[in-house]
Amino acid sequence: MVSDDEFTVLDVFSGAGGLSEGFFRAGFKFVSHIDKDQSALMTLETRSIYHALNNEGMNEIYINYIKGDISRRNFLYAGNSIAEQISENIINLEFTSTSRNKVLLEVDKCKRKANIKRVDVIIGGPPCQAYSIVGRSRDPQRMQNDNRNYLYLYYLDLLKLLSDASSIIQGLSNDLSRSSPSPRPAPLLILQALSL
Repeated sequence: MVSDDEFTVLDVFSGAGGLSEGFFRAGFKFVSHIDKDQSALMTLETRSIYHALNNEGMNEIYINYIKGDISRRNFLYAGNSIAEQISENIINLEFTSTSRNKVLLEVDKCKRKANIKRVDVIIGGPPCQAYSIVGRSRDPQRMQNDNRNYLYLYYLDLLKLLSDASSIIQGLSNDLSRSSPSPRPAPLLILQALSL
């Protein structure tokens, strides 16, 4: 349950949770975390449990896990109710045109389970390999056919659907325009996509 004075956040392309960390520390309540990389999500789950345990004054469980004194299984068991709630909010799916609706349904399910009525902030860091100088230099086709070029559009799609939410998008620079048929810089492409 989220009170009226608590802020909520939806974490898209969350990876291991680098962008999430500041929001955890600021006391935001997460609707869900979405990423396709299972290993990164395990790290995110561990950090999420750490923050939950720390809020309950039970961080010795996390310390024992990090020191290797307890196994991951025992770590998850020790924080059972906390771990279960956190694990349910982690969505291991890739954004594609065919999975878009499934991702949206999973986010809605997370909102209902946690009795969250609104999303205040959407954060995300779409993969940047397709925009980076190194990524383009390593690919003979200069990343022109890389699907990661267009992942930011799914982020913008969520932003349109949750129009009252604020947004922080990490990792997109003016290099975005290099993967687009448009010569317009990234901020203008984003505003155009949002029809602003």
